[in-house]
Amino acid sequence: MAGAGQKYFAGDLALYQVLGPEKAAARIFRGGERSTKSRVVADRWKRWAQKGDKVCTGGMVTGERCGWKVTATQATVKYEKGTVAKNVVVARKTESACVRKGDSGGPVYTVDGKGRAYARGIISGGGGGGGDHSGGLLDPCVLVFTDIGLAHSALPGTVARG
Repeated sequence: MAGAGQKYFAGDLALYQVLGPEKAAARIFRGGERSTKSRVVADRWKRWAQKGDKVCTGGMVTGERCGWKVTATQATVKYEKGTVAKNVVVARKTESACVRKGDSGGPVYTVDGKGRAYARGIISGGGGGGGDHSGGLLDPCVLVFTDIGLAHSALPGTVARG
């Protein structure tokens, strides 16, 4: 969405403040809502997403899912109820669980050989996979996310590192 004073659409982003004794940590949780497994965030990815890039997602409902391959950048996507997201990245995969309702806002990242995560973006939406929400050749999973470069330029601050 284009914020006040912006001349471009910055994907699907929100910013909120953590109040009280809680602190943000440079970690990405790997499982569902009750998981305690996490990865250290090494840094943010230093370039924009490109076709062919491979990424992972960390949704609250589906947990960590890798194998996504970027198929479009700077895309415009219209969701079921008519909402439009502009300047987003689209990725697909044909196996394992698709992102589902409740995964939005979760991280999109790349994992290096040491198991550290590099922030790539924020889940906006997706779906596919038919009735069982599991991708296949005939009904692949679709992921829509906002590139971390847009978040970095549109919002104050930076990605925390572990």
